[in-house]
Parts: sequence; C-alpha cells; structure tokens
Amino acid sequence: MNLNALSQLIYEELIHCSCLGNDQIYFNALNELRNTLIRHGDPLISMKISNTDLTMNLSHQMPWYDAQAPLCGTVLPRVAKTIFQQDKYLKVIDIGANIGDSVAAISQEVPGAFLCVEGDKHYFSLLQENVKSMNGRIVCVDAICGDSDREAQGYILTECGTGHFVEAIDKETVLITSVKTILEKNTFFKDANLIKVDTDGFDPYVLRGAREYLADTGPTIFFEFAPVLLQNPFDVFPYLADLGYRHSLFYALDYPLEIVDICNQKKLEDMVKGLSSHKVDFYDILLPGHTLSHGSFIKFYKSEVNVTKKILAGSKVNNDEKY
Repeated sequence: MNLNALSQLIYEELIHCSCLGNDQIYFNALNELRNTLIRHGDPLISMKISNTDLTMNLSHQMPWYDAQAPLCGTVLPRVAKTIFQQDKYLKVIDIGANIGDSVAAISQEVPGAFLCVEGDKHYFSLLQENVKSMNGRIVCVDAICGDSDREAQGYILTECGTGHFVEAIDKETVLITSVKTILEKNTFFKDANLIKVDTDGFDPYVLRGAREYLADTGPTIFFEFAPVLLQNPFDVFPYLADLGYRHSLFYALDYPLEIVDICNQKKLEDMVKGLSSHKVDFYDILLPGHTLSHGSFIKFYKSEVNVTKKILAGSKVNNDEKY
C-alpha cells in the first residue's frame, strides 16, 4: 500500500470513527497519525464530496465538515436551482473555487456553466483535475482576485484546505486581477446570474472589482462576511446598496438565520455582535438577483428554513449545540 492509499484509508477511518463516537483512544491515535502524515508531505487523497470524487490533500477539512455538519455545502445547489427555475439558465462565477467542491455540488443538481477562479497554484492544479469529471461548461482561471488590476507584494496563506491572500512587503510581487478584467477575457460569463465569493476576508474587495458586472447584470450574490478580517467591515453594504441590492439572507454554518435589510446599520451591527452566539466568526450572505422579486425571496427564505430543519431532523448532530 502506497502513502496516498494509506492516507486515504486513515482519513476515511477517522471520519467513520468520529461518527460512531465510541472509541476515543482509537480516534486520537488515528488523528495523530493523520497529523504526522500532514507534517511529512501532506499526501494527496481522493474523497467523495457531493457524490463526486475530488482529489485533495490529506489536510483538507472538507470531508470532515461534510461528515460532521449535515448542512455543509447544501445552500448553493438550492440557490442555483431557484435561479435556474427563474431565469431558465444558470451561469456561475466562482471566486475562490478551491478544489471545485461548489461546482461539484451545484452541477449535481442543475445544469449550468461555471467560471472558476482560484489564486493558489496548488489548489488550481487540483481544480483543473477535479472538474474534468463534472457536468457543464467549466472554465478555470488562475488569478488572485481583488478590487482592481494592480501589483502587490504578498502570498496565498493556505491551511486545512482553505486560503487567502496576505500582503507582505518582504514577499514576491504578484498580480491582483479584478472580476471586470477576468470577464473581459471570458465574455460568455458577462451575464452570469450567480456569483459566489469565498476568499477568507478578501470578499468585499473582490466585489468592488466587479462593480460594472454587478451594475449591468444584477446577479444573485453569495459571499462570506468575516468582520474580524476586515478593517471596515460595514463598508461593503452601502456599496452593494448603491448597486440596487437591499435585502439579504444571513447564514451561520449554512443554517438560514433571518432576512436583513443591508441599509439598516443598527441591524447589521447587531448581527456582528451575535456571531459568538452562533459559535462562528463569519456569516455567509445571500443577496437575491434583480430578477427575483422580494416576495419570491421571502418564499425562498421560508423554504430554506423548512428544508434545513428536515435535514437536521434526519441527522445525528446535536442541533442545539451547533446552532
């Protein structure tokens, strides 16, 4: 048995053991072995996410989240399906595409085209490999996305399967590219009706680099809002309001919380203060596209609450603790 096969066996057994929860000593031994292998090369493995085999490193936490949190990765496919039913087509811009897990989840549920942008060279190579087995038109772009086209000194900091850009004057110069420029080279996606951004704190800057596209197309937006990583966390909301967005749906660990008016500063501040009560340090925020009426958005929210309750009711997760 080679190192990659051994690593995969250990990860699968670790997840299986954690779900059973009946042998802590065995679990600890497996976990220590996994950590040792991560420190000594972090071998590649293949794990099934959204019924799709994805190649990733042993350190990637996605399989763990997928096994432990029944709601993990379930939001975007439902959003995409709603958009497809409304607009009769689906084109997705995925900024921070990582290893292709979002495309895998969506393409299992609804046909579409996907523009996948990933700035980490290693994750980009895994993304290219993983999307070969997925359905739909998929274009991969190797780029660090930001508010404008510029040079910056820094690097992509990656750990546990996620990464973000860190500016540092003692690092090499890299090119930051805006969504506007990416779309100029990929015009087929200029009318994309869903944009998902997950860049661990860089999301507001990415959205600022997409002003022309957001103004012209008015797509549904799904982005990560991590106030602790932002100097001025609330600045993104008046920017989006100026582009015609108003109502949003806040999620904590993929659980729908409530609809929030992004022009209500007091409510936004209350949501940030409430992060700790949900045991998270970020929210995912959904803003409906301009073709979706407010009434339809309310219906979607109610549907989200019902669906997630059913998912949780069928799981073994202690829902009171997790949410």
